[in-house]
Amino acid sequence: MKPTDIAQPRHPGRPAISPDGSQIVVALTRVDLDEDDYASDLWIAPSDGSAPPRKLTHGWRDGAPAFSPDGRWLAFVRAVRGDDGKVGKPQVYVMPTAGGEPRRLTDEKLGASGPVWSPDSTRLAYTARVPEEGRYGTKDGVDAGQEPPRRIAKLFYRVDDVGFLLDRPRHVFVVGVNEEEGGEPTRITDGPYDHTDVDWSPAGGLLTFSASRHETWNDDLVADIWVCAEDGSGIRALTDGTLSAGQPRFSPDGSTVCFTAVVADGPVISNNYLWSAPSDGSAPARRITDEEPYSLAYPSGVLEPVEDGVLFGNEVRGGVELLLVPYDGGEPSVVAHGTERQVVAAARRGGTLAMTITDATSGFRAIGDNLLGAFASTYPTEYLGDTIESLARAGRAGYRVVEVPVEMRAREVGVSSASSLSSAWYLVRVVAAVWLQRYRPTGRRVVSLTQWEREAS
Repeated sequence: MKPTDIAQPRHPGRPAISPDGSQIVVALTRVDLDEDDYASDLWIAPSDGSAPPRKLTHGWRDGAPAFSPDGRWLAFVRAVRGDDGKVGKPQVYVMPTAGGEPRRLTDEKLGASGPVWSPDSTRLAYTARVPEEGRYGTKDGVDAGQEPPRRIAKLFYRVDDVGFLLDRPRHVFVVGVNEEEGGEPTRITDGPYDHTDVDWSPAGGLLTFSASRHETWNDDLVADIWVCAEDGSGIRALTDGTLSAGQPRFSPDGSTVCFTAVVADGPVISNNYLWSAPSDGSAPARRITDEEPYSLAYPSGVLEPVEDGVLFGNEVRGGVELLLVPYDGGEPSVVAHGTERQVVAAARRGGTLAMTITDATSGFRAIGDNLLGAFASTYPTEYLGDTIESLARAGRAGYRVVEVPVEMRAREVGVSSASSLSSAWYLVRVVAAVWLQRYRPTGRRVVSLTQWEREAS
């Protein structure tokens, strides 16, 4: 891989599936070398592979897509890049799936994230940080250097990539979608606490989220799972204050909240277990995965309740496998093996399972010290140069080239991009590249040994 190749990869995020399972939308992130920044678009494709993916949005940084339950809307977050090159805070947008321009629903000072739909497809819940008055640009003419000093009275007060926490807690909001109804977003939670990972019950009536709302918040690692009515009333905890819990998700019927947690006063490094609790609070929360073999993959592990269990991204021998864990805590079944790959995101809807997987799909090349020095001097950069010409030039220069066979897995999904015609054309270019390399300098040079290498020999 060369430095100029950095802009080539596309990194897919968590897939969103239409209610009938026929369409998949995913955010593809890329590096924009001209702007020295990351950018992302939403792409859509039929789940049966009958047509190639096509770009759905053309924003600067679009992500977190979510289909409405009735399939009429697609919600997502977008950060807009201005003419001055500055990227704004992400806001919640919605667009009709039948076609039309995206429409912004929020204008949060510090940005919004994680939109989730109400079961009637008329509202969205999301989280956003609420800045203290006079800070973070809430007062004209007062920048960060002119803000008054902060009095820190909590142990956990600052994190990387965010900054100070105590003067901008994260809260849950609800906003209407229909343009004719309009209306401003309604804040559902209160207090100085951070509220994260909001989810809406498919049965309606309840929201769930994670928060540290106890007396010693941010002085310990306790985080509870909470539920409340859609207007924020009747808030109550489903956990007992002994766990560090997060990622609450309702089961499809709304009767259960599944989440991950570790014991708050246990070892700092431990497996992240799967738990569940009745959403009505009729029974205490219980762990439904064994302690030793199962742990949710960090940092963005899969946790999605479906009709017959919970999809769970489990760490295994350096990979991430996708498991289906029964609600009763029985033995999980493997949906996708992860010993040689990582399932980094997954979703299932309408009989369709979509996964984002990273694996080693290309060959691996090991290069000795002397050849590395020669390639550092002159390395072919044209098409086929880095794959074909480089090997031919290495052999012509007297280096030993050895091919080590490996066992490749059979294709599980998708269609190969290679056809009979393209394969024949590829062979023609290979022959041309091998012939042309005979007239190029090999770039071989003597690489001097360091003092310790001389002593070792």
